Formats: sequence, C-alpha cells, structure tokens
Amino acid sequence: MGVVWPAVLSEWSLKGVAFMSRRALLPLIAVVTIALTAGVPSAGAADLWTETGRSLTSVNYWQGITFDAATGTFTFDGPAQGLWRTDAQLARLAGRSAGIPSTVMGSEGWNHLGDLSFDAAGGPRLLVPLECYYPTASDPNTCHTGGFGVVDPVTLQWRYYVKLDPAQITKAMWVEVSPDSRWVWTSSGTDLLAYDATQISPQRAGPAGTPLTAAKRIVGVLRAPGVSGAAFLGDRLYLAFDRGSYVQVLSYPVDPTTGDVGPAWRLEIQRTKTSSLYETEGLAVAAALGGTLHWQIQPQIPFYARIVHFVPAS
Repeated sequence: MGVVWPAVLSEWSLKGVAFMSRRALLPLIAVVTIALTAGVPSAGAADLWTETGRSLTSVNYWQGITFDAATGTFTFDGPAQGLWRTDAQLARLAGRSAGIPSTVMGSEGWNHLGDLSFDAAGGPRLLVPLECYYPTASDPNTCHTGGFGVVDPVTLQWRYYVKLDPAQITKAMWVEVSPDSRWVWTSSGTDLLAYDATQISPQRAGPAGTPLTAAKRIVGVLRAPGVSGAAFLGDRLYLAFDRGSYVQVLSYPVDPTTGDVGPAWRLEIQRTKTSSLYETEGLAVAAALGGTLHWQIQPQIPFYARIVHFVPAS
C-alpha cells in the first residue's frame, strides 16, 4: 500500500508553492507531510473491501471519475467544471478547463459538474450532471434546476444538454448509466430517479427541449441524502455518502430484469473524516491502479486530489 504520485500537478498547486514565503509554506508542508506519511487506516469491522493503495492527482481531478473499459481510460471532472481524460495509469491524454460552454452557463446558470458516467451504448458518450453552485450566495443553488450534459468521450467536446423536470429534482449532483444502458440514474434527497436513456437525445436538447421526467422514482430508498458518486458492480449499485463526521459507501440490490433498485442497503466501506480524508466525491469500477473500486476522497485543503483503491476483502 503506497502513495502513487501524479504525473502532472495542477498549475494552481505549483504556482501556489512557488510564490509562498517559507513561513507561509511551512504549515502546508506539515499538513501534506502528515497526510502522506500517515498509515493507511485499518478497515472497519463492517468493511467488505480491502484498501490496496492511493493515487494523488492534480486538483483538477476533483469532482468525479468514470472509466471506459474498452479503451482503458479514465475521465475526471473538476475542480468545478473542467473535463480531463487519462490513461489507466493517470497520464493525461486530453483536457478542457471549461467543460460547460459559456452560452449554457449564461442561459441556465449551471457552473458545476458532479460525478460523471461513461455510456458505451449511447454513441459512445459521456454524461455529466449539471447544477448551480455559487457558495457565496445565501442559497448556493441559485437556479434550482438540473440537467445532463452530453460530451464526446475522446475529445471532451460538448455536444448538447437536456434539462430535468424541476418539480422532481432541483440539481443533478451525480449520474450513472445502468450496465445495460437502459437507465440513467441520479438522486434527489432520499429518492432515486431513473431516466430513459433514449430520451437523452438531440431531439430533447435544451434550451428549447421539454425537460425530462423520470421514468422511475423510488421514494425514500436511500438511507440518507448527500450522495456524491455512484458506480454499478455486478448486481448492485454502489453509492458514496457524506454522513457528517464520516464518509461511507453503501450498495443497493438491482433487479436484473426490471433494473429497479431495492431498499436492502449494505455497508461496503466506511471512513472517519480527517483533514486528509475529508470530502467524498466520485466512484468508479475499473481493473486498474491495483484495485477494482476507486473512491475519490479529497483533503480538506485542496492541495492535491486523491483516489483510494479497493479490492473485495474476500
């Protein structure tokens, strides 16, 4: 179990170090040193997964993570709306610091992406969740609408977006395509919502297209709100949660015939929050980096981003 250093640090990180005085830099060095030298925490009694390692990356890879098994590539988004593509060892292949076009930001207000998803059967294509997040506003969700953006998975070029019915959801924080590509899942509060993947099409594109209505809504199925990321593995949907003083991954059973998600949740992984393991973000499944399940848990100070790698404990 060891730290994997990033091939490329962000310009923000490098410039921040270059122009700090020695006195100002010492506290940050102390924080990072503690984060990097602290041992991997032992698994909790309920953990069904074994941590195999951690990768430190550019802070650009902050909000979400997905994997294309056919090409062996990861795609990330962050710090707020950038899009970034790497190989299986995290070497950068493509990137766009402004993933949301200015015209979309101007018409809809969306300025923030969440945990994204690769849709192999849809073109292929990337789906990105869209929301308004202006942290200095009295209500950071200034628009109270959400949407899904459709992006080219290789060039990361924006294609179009669809709006979601605001009566059902007021922001989209994550998106995950079902393994059979029939459904596109997200959540609102403690409800899971699934949209017909075929309805995410140019014919429904915004700003003129009619907002999508969820084809499935499973009311109150989630143990808590605050889902940050999702991934399917086998016959279960894995969801990452912020629970205040700790973060956790729960899984829910998926009916193989209907695609419905059942209420019988199972605790997979849990970690107490620390300054270095503080903010839960995306989840991905990939046979890469020494793991199967990959969970972004970010530090309290955004000096770098982190991916924690796991394999089944059995």
